[in-house]
Amino acid sequence: MGYKNVLLLVKVFSSLSVKERNGWTLSIYGDGPLLKDLQQYTSEYVRVYGFVQPKELSSIVKQHGFFLLLSELEHWGVAVHEAAIAGLPILVSKGVVAGDKFVDTRNGYVINPSSFELKSTLKKICQQKDSELLTMSEHSLKISHKPDYNYWIRQLMSTLEK
Repeated sequence: MGYKNVLLLVKVFSSLSVKERNGWTLSIYGDGPLLKDLQQYTSEYVRVYGFVQPKELSSIVKQHGFFLLLSELEHWGVAVHEAAIAGLPILVSKGVVAGDKFVDTRNGYVINPSSFELKSTLKKICQQKDSELLTMSEHSLKISHKPDYNYWIRQLMSTLEK
């Protein structure tokens, strides 16, 4: 989980003021070597759940308002496609390949995962109006269902060449 920048995310989110967070909480799901480190940041606005069964994910996703994946390198990132299908606005790092296909300025943000850029983007997200988030959700759904076979072929060929 180190290369996924989860500790950076938790530290930066925790540094936001109550006003900047605007009622948002951060929920982290998944297991890995940093789980115990992450649990020390648990608070009223940061929740760490660990591993969940795949069959439970769809009901969990429906309870959240934004999806974040800040990996330094994620060769695909199927979770990004799943988040788009679920209609979530999305924040990904430039290291997440699926961000090229499923995230644009209408449904989310693609950033370098530096603490400065991450903090300013998290502030933006937390201050967005419900109507703006709804529009972003609708665009995520549109993007997720739009087939682009040439894109998939290029991605497959690129992966095979590596």
